[in-house]
Amino acid sequence: MRGIKLNDEKITIKDIADLAGVSKSTVSRVINGKAKNHMKKETKERIEKIIKKLDYKPNKVAQSLSTSKSHTIGLIISDISNTFYSNLARGVGSIADENDYTLSIFNTDEVELREKKYLNSILQRQFDGVIIAPIGKNIDLLNNVLDNGIPIVFVDRYIKGFNAEAVLSDAYQGAYDAVEYLISMGHQEIGIILGLKRNILSSKERFQGYRDALMDNNIKFKKEYVMRGDSRAPGGYNACKELLECQKKVSAIFCTNNLTTLGALEAIDNKNLEIPKDISIIGFDELPLANLLHPRLSLVAQKPELIGKKSAKLLFERLNKKQKDTPYNYNIVRIDTELKKRDTVSKFY
Repeated sequence: MRGIKLNDEKITIKDIADLAGVSKSTVSRVINGKAKNHMKKETKERIEKIIKKLDYKPNKVAQSLSTSKSHTIGLIISDISNTFYSNLARGVGSIADENDYTLSIFNTDEVELREKKYLNSILQRQFDGVIIAPIGKNIDLLNNVLDNGIPIVFVDRYIKGFNAEAVLSDAYQGAYDAVEYLISMGHQEIGIILGLKRNILSSKERFQGYRDALMDNNIKFKKEYVMRGDSRAPGGYNACKELLECQKKVSAIFCTNNLTTLGALEAIDNKNLEIPKDISIIGFDELPLANLLHPRLSLVAQKPELIGKKSAKLLFERLNKKQKDTPYNYNIVRIDTELKKRDTVSKFY
């Protein structure tokens, strides 16, 4: 231990090796998790004790050179301002922290070129893995990411034909439950506000849940009751305004996105209509400050933080798999939604 200053500003692997009485390569093997069975248990424990005592933090750049790992994963989402995605990111981040990984978050705003730019960045910077809510384009580039040994986990949306896990809400059942609830309350003229992107799986599933609930209850599907917003408040406002101006009035509206719901609520208020006396409304996903809304919003609640945690766990399972060329079962995990019957739906007679 002679010659080592424990209060030095920067502790090196050589310092730890000198204190432990071993070589630098032995310390490196312990740090990188490559301590073989032939290393004595007491030697490994002595090194780990010194590392802990000195609060030594490995140099990630040097470590990545020796392990071929960047210790960074990417999260590509469509709208960080949407509380669904910000809570999902929180879940991913917590699991990244547990694994001593850095998380980089990219926001596409549903722009194909941005997604392409971020996927290229992940390739160039050699990220270890990526979690993505895909737009549905850039198929070749996503395949290129996989071909470069970077595992992908899809969240909220899924593209068929990829060797990738996916963690999704049960969007179909959530939508079906919401519309069936409206029907049970006497509503038959039910409008729906969808997102802009027709090819996104979650939008397709919510629309199909809406249609099937109508069909199973012998209610005719009407195209004029289907409006498309842009998954944001302004689009929800315009779509709801158009619904309210239909020749045959709807008695209830199902919004398939939380920001869309905000816009719809504004449109209803501007028409001087009272919820739920004049019109009922049910949303999909929680709203920011929902508890401050009066009446309290009825909605289908997702579990975005759980989705984020589960997706990150699946990614790290893949990263930690020793033989990456051996058969691997790719899972599509569905997370249950919850129908919250609050105050914005009333009986229609």
